[in-house]
Amino acid sequence: MELTFEDKLLISRAEDLLERAGERHMLCATVFLSPAEQTLIERTLPRRADVAYTFWGGYNEAERAMFVCYPEYKEFEPEEAPIAVIKITGRDITRLTHRDFLGSVLALGIKRDVVGDILIGSGESLLFATSEIAEYICENLTKIGNAGVVLELSSINAA
Repeated sequence: MELTFEDKLLISRAEDLLERAGERHMLCATVFLSPAEQTLIERTLPRRADVAYTFWGGYNEAERAMFVCYPEYKEFEPEEAPIAVIKITGRDITRLTHRDFLGSVLALGIKRDVVGDILIGSGESLLFATSEIAEYICENLTKIGNAGVVLELSSINAA
């Protein structure tokens, strides 16, 4: 399989994070990765004795997830990952689609890789995002489609 330039960059970033986690004895993470990017890392990155890694998107079945590496002697604590959960409520949001939610978030000028999964429910929806962009989303996203929305930072454990 011939790797593209972007693939090689992704693998190099993942290797750098592994190195940093081992040297600094700390948790390190990428932005959210697509399933294909996760598979690429899983297949090409060599395992190390001093550093462990996992893919975490805020809940167990997450499609988009961060590559999270940490010292082997520590146990992975999901709440330490730089992921925030945003609870979205509002009238008339039940008729909105995933495309409506994602389009409105990206219209704020946000890159796709800082947004994880969007779980659409009947009364409320959950948006997973990097911790550093979550507050910006909460402050600036007031409408999705034609529906007014209320956003609230929620605990990762609430997801």
